[in-house]
Amino acid sequence: TGATSSSINVSNPGVYFVTSTNACGSVNSNQINISVLPPPSASNISANGNTTFCAGNSVVLSGNVGGTWSNGSSNAAVTVTSSGTYFVTNSNSCGSVSSNQINVTVNPLPIASSITANGNTTFCAGNSVTLNGNAGGTWNTGATSSSINVSNPGVYFVTNTNACGSVNSNQINVTVNPLPTPVTISPGGLTTFCNGNFVVLFGNTNGTWNTGVTTSSINVVSSGDYFVTNTNSCGTSNSNIITVTVENAPIASIIQASGNTSFCDGASVTLTGNNNGLWSNGSASSSININTSGDYFVTNTNSCGTATSNHIFITVWPLPAAPIITQVNNTLSTTTGFNTYQWYLNNSMLMGQTNDTIYAINAGNYTVEASDSNGCIVTSSVYNFVPVSLNNLTTNHVRIYPNPASTSINIAFPNWEKDSYYQITNLQGQVIKTSKINSKMQNISIETLASGSYLIKIISNEISQSTLIIKQ
Repeated sequence: TGATSSSINVSNPGVYFVTSTNACGSVNSNQINISVLPPPSASNISANGNTTFCAGNSVVLSGNVGGTWSNGSSNAAVTVTSSGTYFVTNSNSCGSVSSNQINVTVNPLPIASSITANGNTTFCAGNSVTLNGNAGGTWNTGATSSSINVSNPGVYFVTNTNACGSVNSNQINVTVNPLPTPVTISPGGLTTFCNGNFVVLFGNTNGTWNTGVTTSSINVVSSGDYFVTNTNSCGTSNSNIITVTVENAPIASIIQASGNTSFCDGASVTLTGNNNGLWSNGSASSSININTSGDYFVTNTNSCGTATSNHIFITVWPLPAAPIITQVNNTLSTTTGFNTYQWYLNNSMLMGQTNDTIYAINAGNYTVEASDSNGCIVTSSVYNFVPVSLNNLTTNHVRIYPNPASTSINIAFPNWEKDSYYQITNLQGQVIKTSKINSKMQNISIETLASGSYLIKIISNEISQSTLIIKQ
């Protein structure tokens, strides 16, 4: 090196020796060969693509020059499929050196959700099923909730998506069975008709009429509500209802009279028995009161015809002309030609006075009630009677004994005539007992009369009267 020092510090490679020189010449020492080794050189690595990618892809890293990759490979290039920091280490006896680093990020693929149903996936319309199991995905309905309630048929699944793509869950097939569809039925004619006719009802499709038949149409002859029921596994459904009304022919009323159907003018009779019909006189009431002659009946009518009840013939007899009272002496007479007579004095009936003529004894208002052959009764006007004379006959003509009496008396009447009669009155003129005298000697019971004084009159062509004393 040219140095003359006893030693030198060597840092460069080469062959080192010392040359010793004198006058005799020069001589070289032994040689020392110095080798200076270089430090290791770092590799420069690079990627041939994106260092961030999805699982399943890779990137090639290259640039290793005599070194070792951080994954242990000594290849010049490596294919990377996993996330990590990648570099090359170069080493020799002088040490080691690392290359630049490359960070590789491998993003995972999306994970598919596993969905389940919490009930039957086949059900009837109107019901539903809940599907569960969405984990961060989206249902194919668009919902992002963890579960959905499904009421419509279809295939349901979840799609999970990230930067590396999307993946679908398992699929659940939901089947919704429809409810039975009700049919619409219609009549082929009038639904209200008379007994003996019918109407056809149409419209049954795969159902059953409420009569039990399954034909598409039925002939209806009876009143009622008619409909069709359609049935499937999801239940039943009824059609519209058609009401059929079958009317019977009207039923004739049976009428009857509450009394005689022949009577006198002024009376009446009630006819009953009208059952929703119309009387021949136009009345619609259940009963009518009749006071005129005629033929009476009831007509029952409906859309199916008419029916007539039995007939009741009413006869109303006209009243005869009222009798007229006339007086000759003390004899009162009335119009003849009547069937019966009954005389009254001051509105009190005169017992036994049932002829058209009487011998009046007491003054007062006389009337006579008379009936004709039909039994029609009329009453005369009031006749105010004033006796013309009153003959007190002696006992030579009539004997009454015993007197006083208690149980009976005898009337001895030598001049007895057919129309003679006796009359016992109290002192106030009230008739107590009267009857015809049937023979010249007649016994009369008085045991029902109270004790007291009475007046007894014998009435014939002449009038005889006497006081009668009764002691009980």
